[in-house]
Amino acid sequence: ETGIEIPTEFTVAVSEESENVMKNAAEKLIGLSDKEIRKIAEDIISGRLKDFFADFVYLNALSKRKDLYFQLAEFIEAELGKAGLKLAGMSNGGAV
Repeated sequence: ETGIEIPTEFTVAVSEESENVMKNAAEKLIGLSDKEIRKIAEDIISGRLKDFFADFVYLNALSKRKDLYFQLAEFIEAELGKAGLKLAGMSNGGAV
């Protein structure tokens, strides 16, 4: 199995950017503990990472890391919004 290591830390926050996403937050996050919300975010990010890299070419990842992080952030944020969350930051440990 071939793999690619991209150390990344995601910061997620409850979104206030649009009425639709705020409605999702109200419906899905009210009454949940921080731990439960963290688990939702982790599950979304993990799933989106798998989807994102399913067809990603290894050499492309190495040659275009900055583009990769931008695309990855957009891809993850779209799904986080469905849970009323947003990607507040993403750090790659200085690897770019």
